[in-house]
Amino acid sequence: MKSIIIVLSALLLGTIGTFSQTEIDGKWEGAIDIMGTELFIVVKFTSDNEKLRATIDIPQQGATNLP
Repeated sequence: MKSIIIVLSALLLGTIGTFSQTEIDGKWEGAIDIMGTELFIVVKFTSDNEKLRATIDIPQQGATNLP
């Protein structure tokens, strides 16, 4: 699970400068394939005072609101 969080964090950090805050704010959902198993992921973006924040939910693993 740590590797998933690291990969997602790296992807998120790489996009912070390319999106305006109003374009990315909200709930984003999707799935990734991990060794033949589809893992559903929900990422919620919010911005305040020019800071972008995100939490990740991985329902299949019981993980919610991971920063």
